[in-house]
Amino acid sequence: MFLGYSRLNQIKRLNLLEIALGYGLQAKHASGSNFQILCPFHPDKNPSLCISPKENGIWLWHCFGCGAKGTVIDFVMRMENLTFKEAYKKLGERLSPPEKISKPQPARPPAPKPAKPAESIPAQEKAQSTVNSAELLKHITDFYHETFKKDKRAQEYLAGRGIKDHSIYLDFRLGFANGSLKKTLPEDGPMLEALKELGLLNQNHNECFYNSVIFPIADENNQAVGLYGRNIESKQHLYLAGPHRGVFNSQVLKIAKTIYLTESIIDALSLYQLGFKEVIPLYGTNGLTQDHL
Repeated sequence: MFLGYSRLNQIKRLNLLEIALGYGLQAKHASGSNFQILCPFHPDKNPSLCISPKENGIWLWHCFGCGAKGTVIDFVMRMENLTFKEAYKKLGERLSPPEKISKPQPARPPAPKPAKPAESIPAQEKAQSTVNSAELLKHITDFYHETFKKDKRAQEYLAGRGIKDHSIYLDFRLGFANGSLKKTLPEDGPMLEALKELGLLNQNHNECFYNSVIFPIADENNQAVGLYGRNIESKQHLYLAGPHRGVFNSQVLKIAKTIYLTESIIDALSLYQLGFKEVIPLYGTNGLTQDHL
């Protein structure tokens, strides 16, 4: 579950919206992370090609006019009349070079290296050696999202704040921490250490975001890099450990001419509910970060 993606899947996870805009195509925001453009593959007067990232991070597109669809690879193949191999190579240049596999050498005993005492290795180093933090965070946000759909308390809280549109719940993959995550975790091991380093578990292995609505915060590739939690009873504001990363509703920054800034995510979604989609929340009154800029 926490192993790295193959290079093909890494390519499929490239930001298709950004690539489409690079071809000079104009996009308009539809809802959540969904965007529409004039289909370049047939005469299109009304934007009929939809671009959206899926739950696994892979971007897909589908034209409801001509029926063309696929991944970012298919899109580039059509745009530049390339073969699959040519498109794969072109898009692969956007990634870091793959590790080179050296030819096997004649066997010889390796020179012994002084071992580092296990007790001197920080817990974070141990955790990161076996657990991919990005994949772990995705797993947790997926779990909280499923909990949100089953436990209606978070939805009732948001409805009380005027945020009632279920498409908002789904498009932004909102979650709820009701304490059930702990039952799915091992009693010890590197995963628990990684969750503590992220700020998801405390030292007693209890959920730091317990009883909170969860709002995933994404980077420019629409991958969750942060979480905001709002406790439905104490109204406490919660974030992951470390500096704030990512921008909520960041995809709209690529196409909107005007941006409405709000103090918090709930303020932003209140405007979003009213039809103001070009809205970006800050991290509080002084929470303009480098990621926003």
